[in-house]
Amino acid sequence: MVPFNNPTNRDTQNPGTIVLNDGTTYALPGRVPGTVSQTDALDGFSVIPEEVRDSIFAVYNQALSETVTLDVRAFYSKRTNDMYFDSANGTWGDEVITSANPFFSPIGDEIEHTVRWSYGDLLRVNHLEEYGLTAKLTAELGDNWQLRTLLNWGKSENFMEAPAINDGNEKAALASTSRETAINPYDLSQTSASVLEGVFYNDIARGRQTMNNARVILDGSLYELPGGKISLAVGGEYTKEESDFLITTSPTDVTVMKPERDITAYFAEIAVPLVGDDNAASGIESLVFSAAIRNDDYSGVGKTTNSKLGISYKPVESVTFRANWGESFIAPSIADTVGAPDTRAILFANPAFPGADINDAGTPQADLPLIFLAGGNANLKPQEATTWSTGVDVEVQSIEGLTLSATYYSIETENEVSNLFAGVFIPLGTQALYDPIYTNWIIKDPTIDFAKDYVSSINAYVNAGGGTSIDEIYAIGGGEVYAIMDFRRNNLSLTKQNGFDFNANYSRKTDFGSITANIGGSYLLKRDVAVAPGADLVDAIESPGMNRLTLAASLGATFDKVFVSTTFRHNGGYDISPSVNGQTSIDAYTTIDIFASYDFRGEGFTQGLSLTAYLGNLLDTDPPTYRGGQGYANGSTKGRLIQIGLSKKF
Repeated sequence: MVPFNNPTNRDTQNPGTIVLNDGTTYALPGRVPGTVSQTDALDGFSVIPEEVRDSIFAVYNQALSETVTLDVRAFYSKRTNDMYFDSANGTWGDEVITSANPFFSPIGDEIEHTVRWSYGDLLRVNHLEEYGLTAKLTAELGDNWQLRTLLNWGKSENFMEAPAINDGNEKAALASTSRETAINPYDLSQTSASVLEGVFYNDIARGRQTMNNARVILDGSLYELPGGKISLAVGGEYTKEESDFLITTSPTDVTVMKPERDITAYFAEIAVPLVGDDNAASGIESLVFSAAIRNDDYSGVGKTTNSKLGISYKPVESVTFRANWGESFIAPSIADTVGAPDTRAILFANPAFPGADINDAGTPQADLPLIFLAGGNANLKPQEATTWSTGVDVEVQSIEGLTLSATYYSIETENEVSNLFAGVFIPLGTQALYDPIYTNWIIKDPTIDFAKDYVSSINAYVNAGGGTSIDEIYAIGGGEVYAIMDFRRNNLSLTKQNGFDFNANYSRKTDFGSITANIGGSYLLKRDVAVAPGADLVDAIESPGMNRLTLAASLGATFDKVFVSTTFRHNGGYDISPSVNGQTSIDAYTTIDIFASYDFRGEGFTQGLSLTAYLGNLLDTDPPTYRGGQGYANGSTKGRLIQIGLSKKF
């Protein structure tokens, strides 16, 4: 487990920080005015968790007759990792301590103040187990036609277990008047072990998924044209997805959901060679047109039909021009639609927007409750995209083994599933309350009947500071609620992106074996995003994570049984607009990796045996610093990584 060091001032530590009502802070234990506990914001956090993997894979092939073959593949995999995380006290990271607490230690003559502290590094265990079986039956029908039947069954289980803070027990221990049952927030070592144990409960999240799929494909050749035979493939498939979610929503509440979905699809694809070997002419060696169509029907989501067109043109044998246009879609997942474990209504009694406006009756907004919705959304539509690209592939005649390719692409995606909270509210803050484009999701001054109807499809309430029902929340607000804030997954964003992909590959045999070289990457020209329907498109390149250039280059050589390669990876730097905490740019990030393998090529036990070694991030390069969020961007925190492997094929 490798921690990432990001020294910052953070006041939720042990010992922590005292905060008086006037906002003055006093770091413990020194209690110097204006100081906070200084620590590493990610100290002890597992960037690379400790992990154990077990897996097995098997293949069986059998010719049932001269024209029928069977191929069966099965696998099993289990992975368990331990990840440490830091737990700060309280829902918001601080608690008010009064003189009733026997450990209360005032700065002056105050009878209460806030203390912020941490319980330290806690262990989260993640477990993934999955297994599956795939069977393919292929029948040769003659005249270049074949029928393929594919059956696939798979199942997986994700399980997470971690300690979580029981707010009720924590508050009771802070309010206790007995040293035996009270928390000492200034020095946790003075707190009874049984009290600290009672502060936590076992938080569990489990997800089981099962998929059954059957597919039939018939493909072969139709008519003979001067340019070659027309190829056709048609087919259909059926998929059934089943899920079983379990999550603890409080120390005493467990939510279980078992959604499922059926999917049927039909598809066809045709390739028409207009010009080929038999009718090639000067300036046109080959010309092939292709078209495809697919219809999908998702239960609970609806039907969608998408098509694709393509053309490939060779003016000479060594040069190919190509162009494609297509429609595509991504259906919302079961977790996004019919009942993820986090589908809930969170009811806030104390909104944190003291600077916002007042309601019609003149009541400040900060005195009114909010209804905050989060989680899945059964009304989601598929995400849709239109893509087109054009490119060229060249076999360089003057340099044997060298091929070059370049592609220009354009993608427009709409109805993207995203979260208004992360995409809009965090960047804009309370500004989002006043922008009319968000009125469908931030509904101000709702009536109680409207609120009840709006949240009627939410599966579970989670109380986060208010009552446990709509009636009680309105009672807290004296019959009013300031707003319903729908931060569930919604079809919100529109993205328009275009750029270039490029690649050069060189491969050649030598007296000692062979050498290979490759360089490829992408250059982003434009990425414009509208965060919600009706919002303006905004240039998203100048934001964290949106570098224009990514590049990878490798050089390898084979010496009889030995293969060695070096890979250079580069993420270009980029500007940030607007700046984040005074930072206006993110630096580039470059790493070098080395890989080597030895193939024994022996007999008996050494037959099919190979040894591999990998050295990642050879120079142990740190990722560029970013003054927002997790403290780094445009790279990985893994650092230098050494892996040794031994594989055996039977």
